Amino acid sequence: MWTTHEDFKDFIKHNWSLTGFSPQPLLALEIKIRNIRAQLKRWNKEVFGNIHKNIQFLEDAITRLEFKLITGWDQQAFI
Repeated sequence: MWTTHEDFKDFIKHNWSLTGFSPQPLLALEIKIRNIRAQLKRWNKEVFGNIHKNIQFLEDAITRLEFKLITGWDQQAFI
């Protein structure tokens, strides 16, 4: 899901370049990975929200619509 978002690559490039300078290359890599992890967690919530909550909301809406189709459609109920 992240990789298909139009801003993902720029987000990674930007955040990867912010941190990680160290005379020890492995330490620099560890710092970069920790930073990316934290930034991705924040970005995910900002961009996609709570996916599980969104899915549950949509599933509930589908269930309500299916029920209405079975029991008879009343357009006023959805206005």
